[in-house]
Amino acid sequence: MTGKRRGVVLILIILVIVSSIILIFSKLPVAVNEEKNNTKNWCSVDADCICGGIDTATKGCFVGNLDYYKKYVDKTRICPDFCTGITGNLETKCINNTCRLIQGR
Repeated sequence: MTGKRRGVVLILIILVIVSSIILIFSKLPVAVNEEKNNTKNWCSVDADCICGGIDTATKGCFVGNLDYYKKYVDKTRICPDFCTGITGNLETKCINNTCRLIQGR
């Protein structure tokens, strides 16, 4: 190979490597966010959490991630007193990145 051809081949190899690295790192945050949003109980703030309906996977009352709720919870069915408690003292909160029902008020 001539010196000019080697230079062109080297530049093409470098471009492929750099493009691959950029593509890998640009997709990483999206994959992480999708995984978190599809996790039943993941949260970063209280607003990420919701209580209500029936989880179609477990058939139980649901408390967890809002995005999961939008996709996988039957909102036409209810669980009386599950989200608020019989005396109305339960709240849905994000604690240590997990949606939970806790005693409040």
